[in-house]
Amino acid sequence: LEALTSCGPALERRLYAMPVLESPELLHLETRGETLGGIARTVDKYRDRVLALRLGVTDFCSAYGLRRAPDMTAYDVQLVASVIADVVNVLGRADGTGFTVTGPVWEYFKPHERMFKPQLRRSPFIGEAEALRTALIEHDMDGLLREIELDRANGLQGKTCIHPTHVAPVHALSVVSHEEFSDAADILAPQRCGGGVLR
Repeated sequence: LEALTSCGPALERRLYAMPVLESPELLHLETRGETLGGIARTVDKYRDRVLALRLGVTDFCSAYGLRRAPDMTAYDVQLVASVIADVVNVLGRADGTGFTVTGPVWEYFKPHERMFKPQLRRSPFIGEAEALRTALIEHDMDGLLREIELDRANGLQGKTCIHPTHVAPVHALSVVSHEEFSDAADILAPQRCGGGVLR
Protein backbone atom coordinates (compact mmCIF):
# COMPACT_ATOMS: atom_id res chain seq x y z
CA LEU A 1 0.00 0.00 0.00
CA GLU A 2 2.95 2.31 0.60
CA ALA A 3 4.31 1.50 -2.85
CA LEU A 4 0.90 2.05 -4.39
CA THR A 5 0.65 5.49 -2.79
CA SER A 6 4.20 6.52 -3.67
CA CYS A 7 4.09 5.48 -7.34
CA GLY A 8 0.81 7.25 -8.05
CA PRO A 9 2.35 10.72 -8.64
CA ALA A 10 5.01 9.31 -10.98
CA LEU A 11 2.28 7.70 -13.07
CA GLU A 12 0.15 10.86 -12.85
CA ARG A 13 -2.85 8.87 -11.73
CA ARG A 14 -4.41 7.74 -8.50
CA LEU A 15 -4.08 4.01 -7.90
CA TYR A 16 -6.41 1.90 -5.74
CA ALA A 17 -6.08 -1.47 -4.08
CA MET A 18 -8.21 -4.48 -3.25
CA PRO A 19 -6.12 -6.43 -0.74
CA VAL A 20 -6.76 -10.17 -0.63
CA LEU A 21 -7.09 -11.61 2.87
CA GLU A 22 -5.81 -15.17 2.55
CA SER A 23 -2.91 -15.75 4.94
CA PRO A 24 -2.75 -18.77 7.26
CA GLU A 25 -2.28 -16.32 10.17
CA LEU A 26 -5.79 -15.05 9.52
CA LEU A 27 -7.12 -18.60 9.29
CA HIS A 28 -5.44 -20.02 12.40
CA LEU A 29 -7.45 -19.35 15.53
CA GLU A 30 -4.44 -18.55 17.74
CA THR A 31 -3.23 -15.73 15.45
CA ARG A 32 -6.53 -14.52 13.97
CA GLY A 33 -7.26 -11.70 16.45
CA GLU A 34 -3.81 -10.15 16.23
CA THR A 35 -3.75 -10.50 12.45
CA LEU A 36 -7.18 -8.88 12.07
CA GLY A 37 -6.05 -6.00 14.29
CA GLY A 38 -2.94 -5.48 12.16
CA ILE A 39 -4.94 -5.60 8.93
CA ALA A 40 -7.47 -3.12 10.36
CA ARG A 41 -4.73 -0.64 11.33
CA THR A 42 -2.99 -0.97 7.97
CA VAL A 43 -6.03 -0.55 5.74
CA ASP A 44 -7.37 2.27 7.91
CA LYS A 45 -4.12 4.19 7.32
CA TYR A 46 -4.75 3.87 3.55
CA ARG A 47 -8.55 4.12 3.69
CA ASP A 48 -8.73 6.45 0.66
CA ARG A 49 -6.86 3.85 -1.46
CA VAL A 50 -8.65 0.65 -0.44
CA LEU A 51 -11.75 -0.02 -2.54
CA ALA A 52 -12.57 -3.37 -0.96
CA LEU A 53 -11.11 -6.33 0.89
CA ARG A 54 -11.40 -9.72 -0.77
CA LEU A 55 -11.51 -13.06 1.02
CA GLY A 56 -9.20 -15.74 -0.37
CA VAL A 57 -11.32 -18.74 0.58
CA THR A 58 -9.57 -21.11 -1.81
CA ASP A 59 -6.28 -20.41 -0.02
CA PHE A 60 -7.96 -20.87 3.38
CA CYS A 61 -9.21 -24.28 2.27
CA SER A 62 -5.88 -25.34 0.78
CA ALA A 63 -4.08 -24.57 4.06
CA TYR A 64 -5.97 -27.56 5.48
CA GLY A 65 -6.12 -29.66 2.32
CA LEU A 66 -9.83 -28.89 1.84
CA ARG A 67 -11.83 -28.00 -1.25
CA ARG A 68 -15.49 -27.19 -1.32
CA ALA A 69 -17.47 -29.26 -3.80
CA PRO A 70 -19.62 -27.59 -6.50
CA ASP A 71 -22.75 -28.26 -4.47
CA MET A 72 -21.32 -26.67 -1.32
CA THR A 73 -20.76 -23.04 -0.40
CA ALA A 74 -17.95 -21.47 1.59
CA TYR A 75 -20.40 -21.36 4.50
CA ASP A 76 -20.69 -25.16 4.51
CA VAL A 77 -16.98 -25.37 5.35
CA GLN A 78 -17.16 -24.40 9.03
CA LEU A 79 -13.47 -23.53 9.31
CA VAL A 80 -13.91 -20.97 6.52
CA ALA A 81 -17.29 -19.74 7.76
CA SER A 82 -15.75 -18.80 11.11
CA VAL A 83 -13.06 -16.71 9.39
CA ILE A 84 -15.66 -14.94 7.24
CA ALA A 85 -17.67 -14.09 10.37
CA ASP A 86 -14.63 -12.68 12.17
CA VAL A 87 -13.46 -10.65 9.15
CA VAL A 88 -16.90 -9.08 8.74
CA ASN A 89 -17.10 -8.48 12.50
CA VAL A 90 -13.82 -6.52 12.56
CA LEU A 91 -13.48 -5.11 9.04
CA GLY A 92 -17.01 -4.95 7.62
CA ARG A 93 -18.75 -2.70 10.15
CA ALA A 94 -21.42 -0.30 8.87
CA ASP A 95 -20.54 2.46 11.37
CA GLY A 96 -18.06 4.21 9.06
CA THR A 97 -15.02 2.33 10.38
CA GLY A 98 -15.51 -0.70 8.14
CA PHE A 99 -14.71 -1.55 4.55
CA THR A 100 -16.49 -3.34 1.75
CA VAL A 101 -15.66 -7.02 2.10
CA THR A 102 -16.31 -9.04 -1.05
CA GLY A 103 -17.43 -12.64 -1.35
CA PRO A 104 -15.07 -15.46 -2.24
CA VAL A 105 -14.38 -16.61 -5.78
CA TRP A 106 -16.55 -19.42 -7.13
CA GLU A 107 -14.19 -22.02 -8.60
CA TYR A 108 -16.56 -23.91 -10.88
CA PHE A 109 -17.61 -23.10 -14.45
CA LYS A 110 -20.69 -23.89 -16.47
CA PRO A 111 -20.27 -27.12 -18.44
CA HIS A 112 -20.99 -25.70 -21.89
CA GLU A 113 -18.05 -23.34 -21.37
CA ARG A 114 -15.69 -26.17 -20.38
CA MET A 115 -12.22 -26.34 -21.81
CA PHE A 116 -11.94 -30.04 -20.94
CA LYS A 117 -14.32 -32.96 -21.20
CA PRO A 118 -16.35 -33.76 -18.08
CA GLN A 119 -14.75 -36.54 -16.08
CA LEU A 120 -18.08 -38.26 -15.54
CA ARG A 121 -18.05 -41.05 -18.15
CA ARG A 122 -20.99 -41.25 -20.52
CA SER A 123 -21.23 -45.04 -20.83
CA PRO A 124 -22.89 -45.79 -17.44
CA PHE A 125 -25.57 -43.21 -18.23
CA ILE A 126 -26.59 -44.27 -21.75
CA GLY A 127 -30.36 -44.30 -22.16
CA GLU A 128 -32.80 -42.88 -19.64
CA ALA A 129 -30.06 -41.89 -17.19
CA GLU A 130 -28.51 -39.37 -19.63
CA ALA A 131 -30.55 -36.58 -18.02
CA LEU A 132 -29.09 -37.52 -14.63
CA ARG A 133 -25.56 -37.19 -16.00
CA THR A 134 -26.38 -33.76 -17.44
CA ALA A 135 -27.87 -32.64 -14.13
CA LEU A 136 -24.81 -33.87 -12.23
CA ILE A 137 -22.51 -31.88 -14.49
CA GLU A 138 -24.61 -28.71 -14.57
CA HIS A 139 -25.35 -28.29 -10.85
CA ASP A 140 -22.35 -26.02 -10.21
CA MET A 141 -24.34 -22.86 -11.03
CA ASP A 142 -26.84 -23.66 -8.27
CA GLY A 143 -23.99 -23.58 -5.78
CA LEU A 144 -22.88 -20.16 -7.03
CA LEU A 145 -26.40 -18.74 -6.65
CA ARG A 146 -26.69 -20.11 -3.12
CA GLU A 147 -23.30 -18.73 -2.16
CA ILE A 148 -24.15 -15.24 -3.47
CA GLU A 149 -27.28 -15.17 -1.31
CA LEU A 150 -25.31 -16.38 1.71
CA ASP A 151 -22.61 -13.76 1.04
CA ARG A 152 -25.21 -11.02 1.25
CA ALA A 153 -26.81 -12.50 4.36
CA ASN A 154 -23.40 -12.61 6.05
CA GLY A 155 -22.38 -9.01 5.27
CA LEU A 156 -20.30 -9.50 2.12
CA GLN A 157 -20.89 -7.23 -0.86
CA GLY A 158 -20.07 -8.20 -4.40
CA LYS A 159 -18.08 -11.17 -5.57
CA THR A 160 -14.86 -11.55 -7.50
CA CYS A 161 -15.51 -13.41 -10.76
CA ILE A 162 -12.88 -15.58 -12.42
CA HIS A 163 -15.04 -16.72 -15.33
CA PRO A 164 -17.33 -14.73 -17.68
CA THR A 165 -20.29 -17.03 -16.96
CA HIS A 166 -20.27 -15.87 -13.33
CA VAL A 167 -20.73 -12.16 -14.09
CA ALA A 168 -24.41 -12.21 -15.06
CA PRO A 169 -25.62 -14.15 -11.98
CA VAL A 170 -23.50 -12.02 -9.65
CA HIS A 171 -24.88 -8.83 -11.19
CA ALA A 172 -28.46 -10.12 -11.24
CA LEU A 173 -28.38 -11.02 -7.56
CA SER A 174 -26.74 -7.68 -6.66
CA VAL A 175 -29.62 -5.58 -7.98
CA VAL A 176 -31.58 -3.74 -5.30
CA SER A 177 -35.15 -4.99 -5.46
CA HIS A 178 -38.14 -2.65 -5.27
CA GLU A 179 -39.05 -4.10 -1.88
CA GLU A 180 -35.55 -3.49 -0.50
CA PHE A 181 -35.58 0.07 -1.83
CA SER A 182 -39.01 0.75 -0.30
CA ASP A 183 -37.90 -0.68 3.05
CA ALA A 184 -34.77 1.47 3.06
CA ALA A 185 -36.73 4.61 2.13
CA ASP A 186 -39.21 3.94 4.96
CA ILE A 187 -36.43 3.37 7.49
CA LEU A 188 -34.60 6.56 6.47
CA ALA A 189 -37.75 8.72 6.36
CA PRO A 190 -37.42 11.78 8.69
CA GLN A 191 -40.60 10.91 10.59
CA ARG A 192 -39.05 7.53 11.52
CA CYS A 193 -36.31 8.99 13.77
CA GLY A 194 -37.67 7.05 16.73
CA GLY A 195 -36.78 3.70 15.14
CA GLY A 196 -38.80 0.57 15.75
CA VAL A 197 -40.54 -1.99 13.57
CA LEU A 198 -42.73 -1.23 10.56
CA ARG A 199 -45.29 -3.58 9.08
